[in-house]
Amino acid sequence: MSQADSNSAKIVVQDIGNLLSQGRIDAAVDRFSEWQKRKKSNDQESFFKVFSPAVLRALSQSVEGSSHALGKATLYLETGFAQEAERCLRSSIEKSPSPAELLVYADALNRLGRVQQSLAIYEQAARSHPDNAEIHFEMGRLMQALGKLSEARVAFEKASALAPGNAQFWLEFGNVHKQLGNLSAAGQAYTRAIEFQKGYAEAYNNRGTILKHLKRMKEAYADFSQAIKINPRHLYAYLNRGALLADTEQYEAAQRDFEMALAIAPDDENAYHSLGEVLHRLGKNRKAIRHFDTAILLSKHMSRAYLSKGNCQLALDEFEGAVESFKQSTQVNDQFLEGYINWGVALQEMGRHSETIEVLDKSLTVRSDFNEAKWNKANSMLCLGLSKDAWQNYEKRHHLETGKQLLDYGKPILGDTPPDGLKLLLQWDQRFGDIIQVMRFVKPIEKAAAGCVWQMAPEMEQLVKASFPDIEIVNRTSCPDNVGFRLPITSLPLALGVFDDASVPNETPYLVPSPKAVEAWRERIPSEGFKVGLTWRGRPTPPGRSIPIGELEPILATTDVTFVSLQMDTSPSEKKLLEKHGVLQPGDDIETFDDTAAILSMLDLTVTIDTSVAHLSGALGRTTWVLLKFGGDWRWHLEGTESLWYPTAKIYRQSEISDWSDVIKRAATDLAKLAHHLLNVTEN
Repeated sequence: MSQADSNSAKIVVQDIGNLLSQGRIDAAVDRFSEWQKRKKSNDQESFFKVFSPAVLRALSQSVEGSSHALGKATLYLETGFAQEAERCLRSSIEKSPSPAELLVYADALNRLGRVQQSLAIYEQAARSHPDNAEIHFEMGRLMQALGKLSEARVAFEKASALAPGNAQFWLEFGNVHKQLGNLSAAGQAYTRAIEFQKGYAEAYNNRGTILKHLKRMKEAYADFSQAIKINPRHLYAYLNRGALLADTEQYEAAQRDFEMALAIAPDDENAYHSLGEVLHRLGKNRKAIRHFDTAILLSKHMSRAYLSKGNCQLALDEFEGAVESFKQSTQVNDQFLEGYINWGVALQEMGRHSETIEVLDKSLTVRSDFNEAKWNKANSMLCLGLSKDAWQNYEKRHHLETGKQLLDYGKPILGDTPPDGLKLLLQWDQRFGDIIQVMRFVKPIEKAAAGCVWQMAPEMEQLVKASFPDIEIVNRTSCPDNVGFRLPITSLPLALGVFDDASVPNETPYLVPSPKAVEAWRERIPSEGFKVGLTWRGRPTPPGRSIPIGELEPILATTDVTFVSLQMDTSPSEKKLLEKHGVLQPGDDIETFDDTAAILSMLDLTVTIDTSVAHLSGALGRTTWVLLKFGGDWRWHLEGTESLWYPTAKIYRQSEISDWSDVIKRAATDLAKLAHHLLNVTEN
């Protein structure tokens, strides 16, 4: 084709495009017809560069007498004029429509919002043309959009059977199986799609999502990667592969994938949110917040973005900001249960327990059986005072969706049923500190019940045997046949009616180390001098209770004190600081709580954060100083220096959130005074 012909073709294409965009279909068809008659070669190279195959086919049909109406209707539909498309085919549908006319007419009705009429046309077409695969396919797509998934599955199955080599049919067949939860069938359908179209990026991506759900991570990663290789701008393949990498804690690689997703779709709120989540995991919370803010700008109703922003603010100890973010997550979606939970957590960290209860009550209006809310509410209720209602809500810890369920052995939980005369399995249910705290109830429950069998962790067994030599102990998974009820060990306050402070039995010691352990440790711990035990770090959850060891230097600098580290997992840098201050470090050789109890029994004082050592030292009746974070915990109440549960304990509370300086200063001052006093007593 000459340059003049080329220019002429471009003008015609531009003219037709303008006419189509204006809905002037007749004029566009006439212009196309003139071009065809004038050009003997009928070269449509310029048309293929601009118009889709469907539009070109419709233009050609429109100049043919037999399919003129179909072509015009298709053009109207392709250019967004569904009403005119429906009008073009109305009379044809009333006579003897072709399959193509039925498909276009049904599509036009659907776009006009006349969905049920559209579905009726598809069903009519399927009856009159049962061997037409495209009719079954398009009917399946509409049923899928209407949520009629089982019917859609049948339609896609017929389409795939009639045209087994059509990869798109297999793809949609897989999609509806996935929606129905038939993951194996979905994966098989995607595999068929790939067999018939090797370069089908969408099928690889979708199969990858199935494999990821089935925890076949290497295969899923390979499928996402293949989708990206086929289509380097496949947004969802990057998002899905990034999510897989994040789930497997490969955060840097995940970050790169989410950044690629943003390069492809710079206005995609999900990409911003996913990248923010990974940055949060990497500890880059400021940067993460900026991405969450962008996601929120792009989608004001993205409740999860507000939630994630609040989580970053919590990590930065910006509690007021976190409260506001979590609150906003529930304002944009008042059904968003996770937002209420985290809002309550932020308020608890600030010691605002009455407000916490109000927030969690809101979540319970959304879902009355929301056990996470009831359990969190119980923690705040117990901070404000012991009560039956609080303990009953506390029982919901055994029914959390994210928690590990207790083995039931076919035995009911006792709950608030009186234990009198019953044979009970005392079931291990929480962490060591929680168990130690309620072991004060061993004698009352043994007296009330007809018999008790105690599940016990191996780390606690020797200590419990030494303290209560007459009780029956089994391992944490055993249950004798002759017990009638299960009683989780930390449910003892509910079973025994401990519904106010006055009913708490706080006589100590109620635990004692075994003579064997005491003898084994006697030579390791000096018998002379003022000996002080130290624990400064616990598990990451609950957060905020641990103290960086460097902040303990004012305490470690106290003279005339022999410090003993009770920490069992000291890092090299911690060991170096302890050595600098001459701290004894038996922690690496501690194997059981009997060992720890033996060491504690030889100390004059233990200074500890809120961890199992605090509970054990208090249960042994030893002098204990507890360094407590702001916000409190029901085990230590909210105010004062005395402990309801441990009369030999003294509490040093943070006066400001996340600030240990005042706590350390007060404890160091008191320790120096006590050491000086004891030195004077010894010298005199």
